[in-house]
Amino acid sequence: MTLRRFALAAAGLAVGVLSLAIAPVEADNGEPNGDDEAKLYQCLDAVRKANSDARACIGVVADPCLEQPSDSGPEGLIACIDRETVLWEQMLTDRFANLVAQVDDEPADEVRAVHEAWQHYRDKRCRLGESLFPEQAMADVWGADCLLQETGRRAIEISALIEELNGE
Repeated sequence: MTLRRFALAAAGLAVGVLSLAIAPVEADNGEPNGDDEAKLYQCLDAVRKANSDARACIGVVADPCLEQPSDSGPEGLIACIDRETVLWEQMLTDRFANLVAQVDDEPADEVRAVHEAWQHYRDKRCRLGESLFPEQAMADVWGADCLLQETGRRAIEISALIEELNGE
């Protein structure tokens, strides 16, 4: 979790917990809305055209949501993050299937094995917050952001590998 995103989440968590006692509101459901996918792909297109690092697009949906005042507590913060994680997960699933389809059987088995090892690493790493943060709500927010960061990076990595295989 970047320091900026962590600070946003911590501030939002503090405000959210205080405001829950006053006037709870229904949290975002964590599903992307109609504009979220467009924002992500516009960002990816822009960084590609600028020959920039696609990792700059991780947070393009979550960060503006996290910056909005909300009194939905940690659940609202996690829902903001999850909205974008869903998009990266869909991209990762699609790109991974594309990668496996492009290689022969033996390399495909290796690609699958590496991906399974990555999934294990991601899941273990993103549960680390449970040990690092005594406050369960903060551990949950940290874990959600970890999933966003790791899934986004992996989707970008697989996309770059496909481009290399295709000579792009």
